Amino acid sequence: MAHLGRVNEAEDAYHRALELKPNFVRVWVNLGMAHAFRRDYDEAIRFYLNALLLNPDAKHIWDYVRTACICSGKLTLLN
Repeated sequence: MAHLGRVNEAEDAYHRALELKPNFVRVWVNLGMAHAFRRDYDEAIRFYLNALLLNPDAKHIWDYVRTACICSGKLTLLN
């Protein structure tokens, strides 16, 4: 749904998924992507960091955090 531009619907589905399985890392990442798509980078970072709490070794999620920090202009968070 998110890739079809139906971000709000996708976000609702992601939140329902988290109610069923709160440790589902991919859902946390997808919520971050949905917020990044809307240029809400602070929220995107928050969701990515939740995913990293569950899987701190996931390099691709660290890349998403880095990209969101750059897009939000919060380069100091990268140090």
